[in-house]
Amino acid sequence: MTEIVIKYRRVNFGILIKKDGKIFSAVTDKETEEEYILHRVESAAGPFVGQVRLDSEEVIDRISAACFEPEVFKSKITKAVIAYCLKKYGDSPEHLWERAPDNAILRRSDNKKWYAAILTIKESKLGLGGDKEVEIIDLRLPPEAMAATVDGERIFPGFHMNKKHWITIKLDGSVDIKEIYARIDQSYILAKK
Repeated sequence: MTEIVIKYRRVNFGILIKKDGKIFSAVTDKETEEEYILHRVESAAGPFVGQVRLDSEEVIDRISAACFEPEVFKSKITKAVIAYCLKKYGDSPEHLWERAPDNAILRRSDNKKWYAAILTIKESKLGLGGDKEVEIIDLRLPPEAMAATVDGERIFPGFHMNKKHWITIKLDGSVDIKEIYARIDQSYILAKK
């Protein structure tokens, strides 16, 4: 359990982080030394309560930015892919696009060429029905292997990449993780050229 107390203007902000990751916060009025709860009441209005709301959000945002890394990718398969690339090649995802924080690339450290792109897209972008979001990985593939590999259900022509040289795999468990690792290794080798 970690407790952080920040003395700030007319109130103290107390943050309690339990071992299970749950976070509790309390605001205490410095003059009365009592918990100030009006900032949690939506209908409460006025300059002081409004400022306490803004200040408490700012403090929590600063603590969050300094102490936690955002969990961009949610799927266990995606997390396993990222861990595999870090362990085997020493490569971590690079988030290149400010407007698309849930997209990242993996590139070789020697020549800076991409060998993978991990993206979050709607299934409809792959030609599937629905607007459910899915995490995917784009990987290089020799053009001569494309026809035998793409099935339109689990493996697709490269999304947002050259469809002659890239494939897209859904990271939803429909493709065995060992196959994904083998395809990452192949893509890594192809990116050497």
